[in-house]
Amino acid sequence: MGDYSDSVLDRRELSEHTQPEDAFCSIKISHRRKRPSRDGLGAVVAGRYVILDVIGRGGMGIVYRARDLKTDRIVALKAPRYERARHGTDFAQRLICEARALARVVDPNVVRVLDLVFEDAQQRRPVVVLEWIDGTPLDHEMEEPSVRGRRGIEIAMQLVQAISAVHRAGLVHRDVKPSNVCVSRERDGHCVRLVDFGLACPAQSQKDAEDLASCVGNARRASVFMGSASYMAPESMLDGRDTPSADYFSFGVLLHELFLGSRPRPVLERLHCALYGDDETDACVRQSGIPLPLARVISETLQWNTNSRLADSREILSLLREASRELPPAHEIGVD
Repeated sequence: MGDYSDSVLDRRELSEHTQPEDAFCSIKISHRRKRPSRDGLGAVVAGRYVILDVIGRGGMGIVYRARDLKTDRIVALKAPRYERARHGTDFAQRLICEARALARVVDPNVVRVLDLVFEDAQQRRPVVVLEWIDGTPLDHEMEEPSVRGRRGIEIAMQLVQAISAVHRAGLVHRDVKPSNVCVSRERDGHCVRLVDFGLACPAQSQKDAEDLASCVGNARRASVFMGSASYMAPESMLDGRDTPSADYFSFGVLLHELFLGSRPRPVLERLHCALYGDDETDACVRQSGIPLPLARVISETLQWNTNSRLADSREILSLLREASRELPPAHEIGVD
């Protein structure tokens, strides 16, 4: 079975995100007719990526740790579960959309897509090749009290930079939450990366994003209200509007959880409280004892009205820097 000469990802897009030795753009179809094990361990995908182990599994997809035979480095592979791919679900299409969305974003705080290949000759099982991040999801990092101090501010600032980069690429992430933020320890400190672009969509109509918009639109029709309800903005949940401002609302929920130890009331519950004048979210944040600049970021990113919501990355970063100066390195907020 012959190789395909063109990648699903545009060659120009890939070249912007990978080093020359990484720019392996051709799609290769695996010649293996049988999987070596139930989980595919030991299989060689597209003649290049050896599956080492399973690092994540969901109802629709699976994530592997693999070795790139060409560069001898560790990568992550994201693919639909075999039974899902066999029945041609929309998840496979969303994976392709995710790879294309990621290829548009260039930022050290956003996970890099390295390749997009197909494992089967019918091209029903796409495999997205991502950089391997040796880190911890933020929801696990939150278990450490020290993250509520200056370290948490540093994490928040890098996340703002990632969200801003996504928006500059003309996209809305639509699923900003702690489990989609990976924190790795590097020589110069902690590095934060925003991951999982499976629900990303264009922020506005753009001629150069028509294919992506169509692709995501098809997936969206089959995934209305998919996402994490606890982090969704009111406009996303109530009328399906996807704006950059919605990502900052999700960011505000994340900050509330990070520094106050819990998420604010869910959107629908807050709506009920607001109707009866009983939404105390702002008051709780401002009376929590955290630095006022940080309280302002949390309170104003959680505003219902998008016109009143704080969604300017430069202003948010400025306030976070101010808050950082008010916290000693080892300060623990709300911990006795």
